[in-house]
Amino acid sequence: MKVSAEITLNNGTYEQWLEFFNSYEKKRSNFVRNETINQISASKVQVDFEIIDLEGLTALSADPEITDEEERLGVVTIIR
Repeated sequence: MKVSAEITLNNGTYEQWLEFFNSYEKKRSNFVRNETINQISASKVQVDFEIIDLEGLTALSADPEITDEEERLGVVTIIR
């Protein structure tokens, strides 16, 4: 399933978010493929990808290490 996520950063910068996002790339690669990251502005990013394991990705997305950092950065994600 191909997905496009629009990510808004309310408390962080693109660079901070990218460092965080890259920190769990290996874990994410078990559940998605063909990721492309497009910086829209200093506080907005578009990530396009294909989900290959929705249950695994859902579990990863609920990991407290990820949710805590997303909260710190003020991440708001809209899936299209």
